[in-house]
Amino acid sequence: MPRLACSLAAQGDAPVFLGKLHSRFKTPSIAIIVFAAFIWLLSATGAYLWIAALGSGALIIIYSGGCVAPGRHRWEWDSEPEVQLRSPAGRDQH
Repeated sequence: MPRLACSLAAQGDAPVFLGKLHSRFKTPSIAIIVFAAFIWLLSATGAYLWIAALGSGALIIIYSGGCVAPGRHRWEWDSEPEVQLRSPAGRDQH
């Protein structure tokens, strides 16, 4: 999840400080610290259901994005026949 926050920050969809990388390890250290502090706060208050809901909600967002991406790229590539995505379930079977 910290890497997702870092990616969103790089695209301008999250605060910029979440996108800063550690100089030596090239990891999103600030995002990791913020995420760990948030999870610690939720677990210290006994809000385990919130942790489960937060984690599963984030996974749903990530997986649905992965499911939508091939279809979206298929539509973008239709204008360039030499770069088309060919899949067994595609609408254009040659």
